[in-house]
Amino acid sequence: MGLEGPQLVELEGGKVLLNATCFLPDGPRGSRQRVFFAIADALTGPYRSLGPVIDPPEPGENGHSTVMVQGNELTLFYQSRLATTGHRWRYGLLRMLIDAFTPPAPQRDRFRAP
Repeated sequence: MGLEGPQLVELEGGKVLLNATCFLPDGPRGSRQRVFFAIADALTGPYRSLGPVIDPPEPGENGHSTVMVQGNELTLFYQSRLATTGHRWRYGLLRMLIDAFTPPAPQRDRFRAP
């Protein structure tokens, strides 16, 4: 298990998104590679794993992605390889709202002492 091709992207509010390719610990060849996200409050971390982002719709894998951020929308370009395509690489596009995977910071109770 490891990471390949990391990309760090600054999000609004100063958070940092790590986009990389990870490899699942188990599974047959051609089924373990995945797009992986982790998030941190600062560049130096610590990073909280959001895990693999996309599950292939059938046996296969995905990875080697790039992220673009505009406002609250994230666009992910990635490679995908599925059994029905003879495991030949194809390209995919996924758009999502950043709020979907960045929960707001916990609010302190203003009536309690710090």
